[in-house]
Amino acid sequence: MKKENFPHITVPLSKSMLQRLLYAKLLAGETLFNLDENLPDDVKVFVNVKNAYMQLKSGKENIIVNIGESGFWARVVISSFPLFGKRFTVTGEGSILQRDMSNLPRSLEPLGINVTLTDNKTLPAIVEGRLKHGNFEIDASFSSQHISGLMFAMPKLNRNSTLILKKPVSIPYIEMTEKIINSCRINLSFDKSTNTIHCIGNQKFSLPTLQPEYDWSAAAFFAVYGKLKNCIVIKNVDANSIQGDKEILHYINADYKKTPDGLQICPSEAIAVTIDLTHTPDLFPPLAVYGVFAEGKTFLQGIKRLAAKESNRAEALITEMKKIGINIYSQENSLVIEGGSKIKPATVSAHNDHRIAMALAMISKISGVPVEIPGKECVSKSYPGFFEELEKL
Repeated sequence: MKKENFPHITVPLSKSMLQRLLYAKLLAGETLFNLDENLPDDVKVFVNVKNAYMQLKSGKENIIVNIGESGFWARVVISSFPLFGKRFTVTGEGSILQRDMSNLPRSLEPLGINVTLTDNKTLPAIVEGRLKHGNFEIDASFSSQHISGLMFAMPKLNRNSTLILKKPVSIPYIEMTEKIINSCRINLSFDKSTNTIHCIGNQKFSLPTLQPEYDWSAAAFFAVYGKLKNCIVIKNVDANSIQGDKEILHYINADYKKTPDGLQICPSEAIAVTIDLTHTPDLFPPLAVYGVFAEGKTFLQGIKRLAAKESNRAEALITEMKKIGINIYSQENSLVIEGGSKIKPATVSAHNDHRIAMALAMISKISGVPVEIPGKECVSKSYPGFFEELEKL
């Protein structure tokens, strides 16, 4: 039987898993890391995190931690480094310095962490205090990343602790952190039915046994292409991944099957969807692409989660997709995309946001209409090879 010669797409390792696994290794005592130059920028900035961690552990204070443009590292450093009870400053570069962090100090203050933001809103942040053990309710309605930071720190406290999460979002990322920490022989549990985290105190991390998976946040754009345009194979991805963004397969009702190389996805009828993305916010851009070509109106709920990303993603998607002729708008807490718009050539802005750049480029590829994207190199934040893979299609 003749083997089909479909494009084979390579996606990077999961940024979310790599960041957590690197931090788990650091907590287990590993200090020598060899980070590949081709890794996403948000992963490579771990070198700064590691160096700052080692300085605080040795007793230094008033150090400065540069987390690049990574919201994950900003929130994890601010919530977990107070283990040492030392004063430090968290700063960054580019868009992270405009990102609203004002919910973070209020959320962490009951746990003994004092965060002073610039103009009470943005980085740089001065962090003081020592993380306390105990039983706490904590606001988790704006992010899960500070929750992950606390989860990494809790086993190192002297006594047991419990966190009751109020209105948690991005629950799959909390579950990912739990699985990675458990693989380090740490007794910590997240009960999704009660939104409660329990952790035994005074534990020691072993090196994690989990291995990084390939990135579903990146693969989602190519899954949409396969559904809408032509058959492709996305190499090395697993439909049973621990990553929440694997749900893209179900959200678009993808026709997929496992192959020796990964997953093959082929075109099938594209019908508009209504989906709540509160727990998988990185799927807004690829699903917005899907909505452009699907039959009917697609409603993507939960856009409040998009205000504090690399850009205000809802506003960025609306502004730039309108430039190329797409009927898109916000309605209450939803992003609405009307299928069947006639795409037109235009020059658009990436808003220095990797996922906006990828979404606009994928619309151009699927439609065959040229779209110029100055600043598209911002994809290096999560997927340095994106445009090379796009050329395979």
